[in-house]
Amino acid sequence: MQTIDGTVIYSASDLVGYLECEHLTTLERAALGGLVTRPDRVDPELVVLQERGEEHERRYLAHLREQGRTVVEGRQPRGGDGQPGRLARIQRDAELTARLMREGADVIYQATLFDGSWLGYADFLLRVPGASSLGEHHYEVADTKLARRVKGGALLQMCVYSDLLSRLQGRMPERMHVVLGGSGHRVESHRLDDYLAYFRSVRRRFAAAVEAGQPLPYPLAGTPEPVSHCNVCRWDEHCTRLRQEADHLSLVAGISRGQRRELSERGIDTLAALGLLPLPIDPPPRRVKVSTFRRGCALGHGFREGPMEVEMKIRGLMMDPVTNMPIVILKDVNGSAVLPIWVGIYEANAIALEIEKVSTPRPMTHDLLKNLLLGLDTQVHKVVVCDLREDTFYALIWLEKDGQTISIDSRPSDALALALRVDCPIFVEDEVLKSSKVSSATSDKVNNEELRKWLENLNDEDIGRYKM
Repeated sequence: MQTIDGTVIYSASDLVGYLECEHLTTLERAALGGLVTRPDRVDPELVVLQERGEEHERRYLAHLREQGRTVVEGRQPRGGDGQPGRLARIQRDAELTARLMREGADVIYQATLFDGSWLGYADFLLRVPGASSLGEHHYEVADTKLARRVKGGALLQMCVYSDLLSRLQGRMPERMHVVLGGSGHRVESHRLDDYLAYFRSVRRRFAAAVEAGQPLPYPLAGTPEPVSHCNVCRWDEHCTRLRQEADHLSLVAGISRGQRRELSERGIDTLAALGLLPLPIDPPPRRVKVSTFRRGCALGHGFREGPMEVEMKIRGLMMDPVTNMPIVILKDVNGSAVLPIWVGIYEANAIALEIEKVSTPRPMTHDLLKNLLLGLDTQVHKVVVCDLREDTFYALIWLEKDGQTISIDSRPSDALALALRVDCPIFVEDEVLKSSKVSSATSDKVNNEELRKWLENLNDEDIGRYKM
């Protein structure tokens, strides 16, 4: 959502964001109205992912050319004097795309689709047979995605592109195509008719939310609940501050949205209220053990005093460009601290399989460990990267059974692989972050300099120094 030369323009990302979090749409509208400054999110991991996405797109472009398809650009070249304003450039690019479609171009790369309000840049438009207002051919959208399986947001995005495309060719495409990540060029095709009713319903709701004259509930009427989209949202730090100011229950490590809802129904809406909750609870909660609530109370008090453990999320895996070894990237969920940990190939594969939700014919080692714990009615409460000695990280897996808690020594790689499978929180002790030279170096680099460049510039003493 942006204002370009006085015109409000919407994109597929706005629609996907609205579906993920309606507060996001409200904040974007408030920014357009000058009520709040839209933050610029600089995240080195996201920069690396963007680079990988562009590389994946270029590989598929080369693949199409190797298949003998003729590819033309859907945008005018940039540069030179006397360049028009941004809106005029968009209109000019959209006119070029429409002309190439009328001429029957085989493949249009970076096609510009614009109807005056909605703007989309489709990675590829593929010419296919079938009558349309263009003649005996029409076009279908193909978009490259790094994921190894199709996600709902990608399909909704391509529905926006296909709808814009239908206005240029007088018919809706039959299919849309997702070029998935990984080795090879695996393409999944989806019938548009299977998704159009849902797409139109979401678009109607979005249009009603942003309609001119519609009251703007800003400041936000409630505290935004954390959702998965927070990991890539520019407003993440803004909403995290709101949750901290509101003493929000989501700050309790490992608590689920359903558990927060149940507590709210009992009038417990803050960490302070949770910390004062008398035990035992009567009637007992349905979704969580009482002992877990007791630890939640302690965590609630500890949060305001400054926790010894920092909750982290696995932001992804990447390869060290110097040693060609895998690195797990841990990121502070409420801040900018980053901790990269070098791992072995097999451990990285175990983590990657769960990140990508790849099913294996038989249980792998960490799947077996998960099944064993479930069979013994044992809950994994959390995993903690707890120490850094002689350049080696150490971890603990905290287990709960029959109200008792025990800790098991573990390599961080095994602890992380298990945490992903049982969906438990991941922590790093504050002292580990402080003593990790790599973590400190990375935290200072949370700016436009990419994490990959930082890794390339580590000196010989640092490369391979931090291991599992």
